[in-house]
Amino acid sequence: MHFFLKKYKFSISLISILTFVSLIFESLIVFLIPGILILKKNGKNIITIISEIIAISCAFWIISFWFLEKIQLNFNEIKYFLIILTISASIILDSKINFKKTNINTKNLLTALIFLLSILLFFFFPTFLILTPAGGDMSMHTYISRMIIEAQGMPNTYFPIIDTVKFDNYPIGFHVLISFFSFFENIPVYTSAKFITSFSYFFLTISLFNFLSKFFDFYKSLYITIFAIFFSQILEFIGWGGNPTILSIAFFGMFLSKFFSDEKKILDIFMMSVYFCASFFTTFIITYAGCFIFVLPFIFNLIIKKDIKNIKLIVYFALFSFFLLSSFFLNISELDEIQIKQMTRWIRDFDHSWSGNLNNFFYSIPFYFNERVGKFFMIISLIFLFYFFSKNRKITNIIYLNILYVFTTFILVLNTKFFLLPYSYILWPERFTMLLIFPLSIFIGYGLNVLNFNSKKKFTKKIFIFCIITYISLLTFERKLPYKNYIRKYIEMSNVTNDDLKAILWLKNNTSKNDIINNNYGDAGIWIPAIIFRKITRPHLTSKLEKNYYESIKFTDRRIMDENKADYIFIGSKCVYNCPIKKEDIKLDKRYKLIKKFNETLIFKNIK
Repeated sequence: MHFFLKKYKFSISLISILTFVSLIFESLIVFLIPGILILKKNGKNIITIISEIIAISCAFWIISFWFLEKIQLNFNEIKYFLIILTISASIILDSKINFKKTNINTKNLLTALIFLLSILLFFFFPTFLILTPAGGDMSMHTYISRMIIEAQGMPNTYFPIIDTVKFDNYPIGFHVLISFFSFFENIPVYTSAKFITSFSYFFLTISLFNFLSKFFDFYKSLYITIFAIFFSQILEFIGWGGNPTILSIAFFGMFLSKFFSDEKKILDIFMMSVYFCASFFTTFIITYAGCFIFVLPFIFNLIIKKDIKNIKLIVYFALFSFFLLSSFFLNISELDEIQIKQMTRWIRDFDHSWSGNLNNFFYSIPFYFNERVGKFFMIISLIFLFYFFSKNRKITNIIYLNILYVFTTFILVLNTKFFLLPYSYILWPERFTMLLIFPLSIFIGYGLNVLNFNSKKKFTKKIFIFCIITYISLLTFERKLPYKNYIRKYIEMSNVTNDDLKAILWLKNNTSKNDIINNNYGDAGIWIPAIIFRKITRPHLTSKLEKNYYESIKFTDRRIMDENKADYIFIGSKCVYNCPIKKEDIKLDKRYKLIKKFNETLIFKNIK
């Protein structure tokens, strides 16, 4: 007995901790298991260890969902199955891995903890000020999460939100985390969506740090991470709800950190595949674009160098990835012409599209980079790159590769006008251009490397002064910046008020499940499917819709049926987008009667 306790002391401690944690915050299991095993692995600092714990855990649940749903286990059965699996793995590995070898630099521990706490507070603070996440996209991501909960697994259809549309190949990594968090904590799915949204930005921040720590020391990695996150356009995604893209980029950053490691063992290659596939299951756009931007140039570089060893490892990566993605490929179906046409329009014809052509692409694409990635971030990164070249005539391999990555991103944007690459219709430039945050951060880091300061104190002081000057400059030249920040936009673009929520819950309790509600796209009405699981006339739609829907609706209008068929009209108290249904007009329309009012939130009934 004593021998058993001594031999497996870590595993016994782990079981005790997990039992205690599950009693208080059951959902933390999603973010700690099985990544908690990484505590037994070597790590330079607490931030990289936490980033890998989170990445492994979330990736494991996202990928496993596609396999375990085939077995038709409910959420509780899945939870207990994976906990037992993790604990078993811990016991097996316990005698084989020496926990004492873990090497955390305690010198930087306090700085790391302050950094982690600060970004946690920054990203999670808005969640306590609003009822639902910002952006129309999030209303769709939330009702898809609700579908997963209702189905206790993979949904077969979008019913009752949309009739007869098959649910087969939509990337639901982000939605799996929302649904698991909601289910385990027994909170509304729209509340869970807020926390997973904030978590995605937190995860991206520590993922970027983890990536940069492969090239630079602790403090340089920290400075660059803060600068890149807060001075690029990455936080702008919060306003329209592109948060699955943020989560996907976070996973891809973890993939790149393994991808750029000098020493790659077979376990590292497998983890590369895990992170890559988790990113794929969250958003196709990032991984598919990432293959063109990062993977193919890297392989090309290996071929030129005749690096047979690493080429073999890439083959292993491809095999592992194919296996992990196999459950998805078994379900996949091709998009039809109408669907591809709509996705093509999204790439070419909207405000976020690259508006240049062959006559001006040489300078219009860099300007597009400025617009999408962040003007100031782009300029600073290029200044540091040129400064590096002024001090170092020799181009290092890393600099060469990252310049190549910027160039391949350039080519991908150019491709949006010609669609020469296969499946070009999923290469959405306003999203994949954010992958530039990785090579541009590398440029800043190498520029910092050639700054010769006499001491860390002096270096820190100059960096602090630089940040102050940067912020003042932005306030001077970018007057809209205070109105574009994460917290303000999160609050302003969230369109559900307390009165709206009361009204929506009233609809749930006082109307039939088969009733159809006419709504504005830009107010709280768009959240009705996510909150009470009812059909509305203007939901936020996915690109994966059947042909008859695309033929019957205007893409910009997003109506799925004739408004006259609606049983009720919902008018919210806060409009943040286009709201064509006006309460003044409805009050004058004899077909409708005002039946319930919550201050400025109105519910009308179709009496005809």
